[in-house]
Amino acid sequence: MIDTTDLRRQLAVLAADSLQGRLAGTPGADRAAAYLAARLADLGLEPAGTDGAFLQRFAMPAVGGTGADSTQNVVAIVRGTEPGLAGEYVALGAHYDHLGMGAPVAGDSIYNGADDDGSGTVALLEVAEALSRGPRPRRSVLLVLHGGEEEGLLGSFYFTLRPTVPRDSIVAQLNVDMLGRNAPDSLAVIGAGRVSSELDSIVRRQAANEGLALDFTYDAPDHPERLYYRSDHYNYAQYGIPVAFFFAGLHPDYHMPSDEIDKIEFAKVQRSARLLYRVAWELANRPAAPVRDKLAP
Repeated sequence: MIDTTDLRRQLAVLAADSLQGRLAGTPGADRAAAYLAARLADLGLEPAGTDGAFLQRFAMPAVGGTGADSTQNVVAIVRGTEPGLAGEYVALGAHYDHLGMGAPVAGDSIYNGADDDGSGTVALLEVAEALSRGPRPRRSVLLVLHGGEEEGLLGSFYFTLRPTVPRDSIVAQLNVDMLGRNAPDSLAVIGAGRVSSELDSIVRRQAANEGLALDFTYDAPDHPERLYYRSDHYNYAQYGIPVAFFFAGLHPDYHMPSDEIDKIEFAKVQRSARLLYRVAWELANRPAAPVRDKLAP
């Protein structure tokens, strides 16, 4: 069910010029959130935002000269099948917002964010479809499409502060951001071993099963980009939740108007989504939650 045609079709919506770069708090970001909520509803997922809806609205500092003071997360659940485990959650996350409109580069002022993080967002939608329409796992899977990441991880900060499921019921969080570029047969992984050695082992094993080489360069504590601290998984790790961040690497179009859909390698997004599914499936079906035997630096 994780299909490149669907990935391309959904990304064409999210990275369209009509959404004007999906800056948090703008009508474009609100339309993106509405699209995501509708897609999750079509898949038959349980809404898990505020008041029985898919959206979790939250306040934020006004950004970008727009005067906007709020945006939203999009939250849903694939309910697990085993009564004793369905109250535990494997959380999957991606951020759907981007930078909006900005200084023109080569005449283009729309920062579409096809890779950052349109690619991760559509990968999450495809995994949601596979989990909802294929066999259901024993534990539940919680999907949180975060808003306001580009403004300082605001959506994940708010969700972990005001979670719509008990925070201590989240056994792990898997985050995807920028999956669509660079080498087709490798993927960077960040943070998988910083809280749980078992999660690290699961990620390594399932990557081997998918035939993806793992690159741990960005995970070095002294790496100058400090990416472990710069994406949404970090707010979950702050509460001791085991995390793994899947990332295909930086490129010259990062945070530029040239981050367009025609540069996305959809086969790589598909393989990354399959790895996400494999890891989530193992976590959601194993007898016990992954141990929390390490402290993140």
